Amino acid sequence: TADRRRVLDAGERRLFECRYTAGGEPVAIPPDSLASFLVDRQRYFTTGRFGTHLVGSVGHDPWRLDRVDATVTGSVLPLVDISDREAEPLVHHSPGLRVSIAPPVPP
Repeated sequence: TADRRRVLDAGERRLFECRYTAGGEPVAIPPDSLASFLVDRQRYFTTGRFGTHLVGSVGHDPWRLDRVDATVTGSVLPLVDISDREAEPLVHHSPGLRVSIAPPVPP
């Protein structure tokens, strides 16, 4: 699989860059794992007119995560006052899948 790159710039400043190569056999995601918690969301949240909170459901087959080799530089977490504590980056890659999304409703 070819090398890929994703970047986030703010004007002339590079905030984040990820270079990665994905491929190989898909990785099974245990249901009680951090990977499952991060990628297997069944709901989405939004704001309606007049600031009302709304919740919608998302339906899909289990995500297929590919093995990935990645190099990450920078972080956007300090921009929203979250410390990244110099932790190792956690990278997941999926070729995607079809999802169905229900209209949002009040919780």
